[in-house]
Amino acid sequence: NGLEPLQERLGRPGVVVDGMLTHFANADLGDQSVTRAQVEAFEAAVARARARGLEPRWIHLANSAAVLRMAEGLKGQTLVRPGLMLYGHAPAEDLGAGQLEPVATWLTRIVHLKRVPPGFKVSYGQTWEAPRESLIATLPVGYADGYARVLGNRAEVLVRGRRAKVVGRVCMDMCMVDVTEVPAVEVGDEVVLMGRQGSEEVTAEELAAHAGTISYEILCSIGPRVPRIAAVEG
Repeated sequence: NGLEPLQERLGRPGVVVDGMLTHFANADLGDQSVTRAQVEAFEAAVARARARGLEPRWIHLANSAAVLRMAEGLKGQTLVRPGLMLYGHAPAEDLGAGQLEPVATWLTRIVHLKRVPPGFKVSYGQTWEAPRESLIATLPVGYADGYARVLGNRAEVLVRGRRAKVVGRVCMDMCMVDVTEVPAVEVGDEVVLMGRQGSEEVTAEELAAHAGTISYEILCSIGPRVPRIAAVEG
């Protein structure tokens, strides 16, 4: 029924129906009944549009989950809209196995090292206490960059190929990491917040589990003051 007002406006200068689209609500779920109903409703709408003389060039409805789960059901579509899978992450546990490889890496470096005695407390609210003499690294990244405050005392980073725990609360512009067990650690060492280093990997899904959210939010939350570098392999 929503096509009639559109039809009335087609005669106006500058109005062209160039495409039709919709977006799936449940394509990442195992139960595809809602998705199939959406496909049927969308196809019916496209048919009604064409019956009224409209010829949209671009017909699309598939997000990453639909691209992976129902490629055969997308015949007649002229575009797809992959999002999460462009980062190499799967929209659901049963999708993308063996097909996708994470390509986004979030890096920073150690800017300060401090050796603290047993019982020393770190960061706002003193929520972490050193259980033994500890070496604490300060990283110049915080929740203003999208590294969520809730990751304090939960998440781990990679330093020299080893996991190191984020200790104390994540601050606006900094966070602290216990690198006591990392040999030969130095100021300037590269730190992986998300990605692979050596045989270890911190995934967006891992960070999402610590934060009680989904990998989409982790990836979308990385702030604009974090430089983006695109590496193209020849």
